[in-house]
Amino acid sequence: MNLRKYLFTSSFIATITIVFVLLIAAGCAVILQKQVDLNQRNQLNPISSTDTTDWKTYRNEQYGFKVKYPNSFVKDFDENDSIFWHPIGLSNTDTFFGININPIMVNGPQEESVQYKLPEQIEVGGIKVVLTSAKSTEEYNRGRIYLEAQVNQGTNQYFIFASGYDTGIEDEFKIFLSTFKFIEPSNSSDSRCGNYERNGVITEQCAVCGDDVCEDYERCVPSNVGGGIATTDCGPLNCPEDCQNN
Repeated sequence: MNLRKYLFTSSFIATITIVFVLLIAAGCAVILQKQVDLNQRNQLNPISSTDTTDWKTYRNEQYGFKVKYPNSFVKDFDENDSIFWHPIGLSNTDTFFGININPIMVNGPQEESVQYKLPEQIEVGGIKVVLTSAKSTEEYNRGRIYLEAQVNQGTNQYFIFASGYDTGIEDEFKIFLSTFKFIEPSNSSDSRCGNYERNGVITEQCAVCGDDVCEDYERCVPSNVGGGIATTDCGPLNCPEDCQNN
């Protein structure tokens, strides 16, 4: 056999073999990666953690839970056992969090939307739940992101949700969810209420001192604020033992 022809044929066969092996290896790598992705998707995803020491704590004795929210947020209520947390002076573009307790109907955003990200399993209050998301396609709300997780505990359902336009809302919501804890109703006798004046408006606030939960107004918050001037007292609900480590 001609040596050049032999070498050409051998080289050609070797090249084809190497290419064939590489193709098989690449195919196996793709299949393996898909399997890894699938396994990771099915595993419990840990919630991001961050420093929430300066966050406020909301405590609900009636439904047995507490949750932290950003210090710059305020809370609102509605008539359907829903609580909302949002920046002061809420605008349509702001991010907000909320909890709806025992909702009559939960169908996600009440508008045209598409799936934002694949559902993932996380842990909230020691319970495995599924976090779902959607993005609005309505013209007036286009691009708004909705996130939700439903937690079932005893006879209660806690529909926890968030909404906003910021793409970082998912991480923020997971941090919010990580602070959600179930609690036992407090038997402490040191449950106090006090009046606080803000710009001429007097409201009654209540808190339980001695339960190791730094609630609103348990920090040193002046009881009277008017005309931009605050008194030096810490208010009737001041509770250093609850707030010294918070």
